[in-house]
Amino acid sequence: MLASLADLGYEVEWRVINAADYGFPQKRRRVFIIGRLGRAATSPWEQLTASGVLARALPLHETRPFDWRPIPLDPDVKVVSDTFNVGTRRTPFGNAGVMRVSAEGRGAAVWTTDVRPAYQGLRTTLGDILEPAADVPAQFFVDGETLDAWRFLKCAKSLTRISRATGLEYTYDEGPIPFPDRIDGPSRTILTGEGGATPSRFKHLIQTEDGRYRRLTPREL
Repeated sequence: MLASLADLGYEVEWRVINAADYGFPQKRRRVFIIGRLGRAATSPWEQLTASGVLARALPLHETRPFDWRPIPLDPDVKVVSDTFNVGTRRTPFGNAGVMRVSAEGRGAAVWTTDVRPAYQGLRTTLGDILEPAADVPAQFFVDGETLDAWRFLKCAKSLTRISRATGLEYTYDEGPIPFPDRIDGPSRTILTGEGGATPSRFKHLIQTEDGRYRRLTPREL
């Protein structure tokens, strides 16, 4: 992606940002990429940590576990795709960085490191956005055998299965998913398949103050 943007003449700053780190009620990590034509007047380090769009919008702590040195990018996008970092076991990329096109317009260089959020504002939890139980339609509440199915899907398990393709027996392992989901912090990442009453390993299931269990409503999602 960086090589393709460099080929178009863009300077880029990027960062992996978790919405929960900045007060939102959901753990959601996404890559934010800001590109612009032309070059900033500041150094790459200042752009990354102070003057850049992301640094100004989302404060951070400066950390330097990666070597702060430019990583060259070949001007040929296909060459980058075929050869970049081949033969090594560790990614050269931290969770944030800056890419700049060379002054001659051929190729680019990347500066990258890991940074940590420095947010001191308000934080919203899953519990803060829940609707009163009395306002939630009955079909969102779960009990009986259906609740047992939810509990089984979310628990840690080691199951013996048979491969349909080969007929060989194998062990299928899963770790636990919180049951019920905690509401005193941000939720797990909300998936597009959260709707519907079918028991699920990944859908959210919370416990209300009166001890009942229920799914999240469309408004909460």
